[in-house]
Amino acid sequence: MTVELIKSTRTLDQLQIVWDAVIIGAGPAGAFAAMQLAGDKKILLLDKAHFPRPKVCGCCLNGAACATLARAGLSEIFAQSGAVPLHALELHHGSDQAVLGLPANGYAMSRNFLDAFLIRKAVSLGADFVCGVTAKVNPGAESTLVTIDVTASDYCATIETKLVIVADGLNGHALDRINSFAVQIEKDARFGCGTIIEGAQTLKKGRVYMCCHPAGYVGLVALEDGRYDLAAALDREFSRQSGGPARAAEAVLKYCRFPLPAGFSEAVWHGTETLTRKRERVAGHRIFVIGDSCGYPEPFTGEGMAWALQSAEAAAVLAKAAIIEWKQHLIADWQTQHEKLIGGRHHRSKFIAYSLRNGMLCDLALPVLKNFPFIGEAVLANLSGSSDKRIAFGKEIHC
Repeated sequence: MTVELIKSTRTLDQLQIVWDAVIIGAGPAGAFAAMQLAGDKKILLLDKAHFPRPKVCGCCLNGAACATLARAGLSEIFAQSGAVPLHALELHHGSDQAVLGLPANGYAMSRNFLDAFLIRKAVSLGADFVCGVTAKVNPGAESTLVTIDVTASDYCATIETKLVIVADGLNGHALDRINSFAVQIEKDARFGCGTIIEGAQTLKKGRVYMCCHPAGYVGLVALEDGRYDLAAALDREFSRQSGGPARAAEAVLKYCRFPLPAGFSEAVWHGTETLTRKRERVAGHRIFVIGDSCGYPEPFTGEGMAWALQSAEAAAVLAKAAIIEWKQHLIADWQTQHEKLIGGRHHRSKFIAYSLRNGMLCDLALPVLKNFPFIGEAVLANLSGSSDKRIAFGKEIHC
């Protein structure tokens, strides 16, 4: 499925107004927040990229993510995209493997389609979108407006807004000028990498494949257009010694006796900065931080997308109040809400990720899961975050 280029709705010289909210980052968190706030407010959505864009992502939406889209009235996205219903997780470690049933409420969907759909929805509701620009938030404690420096190759200006929502992701630097928003990176954090594989026909649709190795893991899933998404989390030294991300991912697959998908050698790879990180502060004076910008552990089968969408949904409620009248207690409100909503789930994903690094634990766990799959399936149902029903084509079907 080809996704057309999304054009900016304003020229750069048309940004010199006082915005009600400026959202930096047009991925799922930012675009979803813009959609929630658009209407009678002046909302500006900015991104340094042009869409569609290549993106390292597992491309899985779990039950919690799908339920969030449904609450926003976006269930039609599954039919429009032709999203692939997910029904099984195939775990590999060395020569052993186990197949677990997934809750019937998740889908695989390309980021090209998801990102474009959410941006276009926000624009249709009245938000403005400008791509190809870099945004930096300026310090300004107690001021009535926040200023943001916006730059492009041939443009530089300062714009004003009542509120900034930062959703610039793992690689974002919009808050670099404000020391209190510094990011802490774990010493042994892995980096992410991935690619889209053309024509991996030997793999089954609706099944998530996960190959585990002491130095990283590789996940594969079929997309709606017949291609396969491959996303990996790898130790940097292992990648260097292997000869780069592609060679390291190949080594993980071979360690698991997993056949290299057709088209693997021709794939173009993209990478991220280190994954496991935390931002102690996710709110400041007229600033809310959402999505991956808040921090990020290695996620598990769709959790990352759920964190992004749910944090945007929750922050939008506070943002509406902040636009009308800023009150300092909103800082503590978002700090507390975000920790309750996402904090425990981050810790849980970190625990799973570190467990997968332990080869002995994997050697012990996989035989148990193979013989007693209901144990793993109960964990997966809990991780999914919603009841056992599929949100399909605008209605819910109980399975």
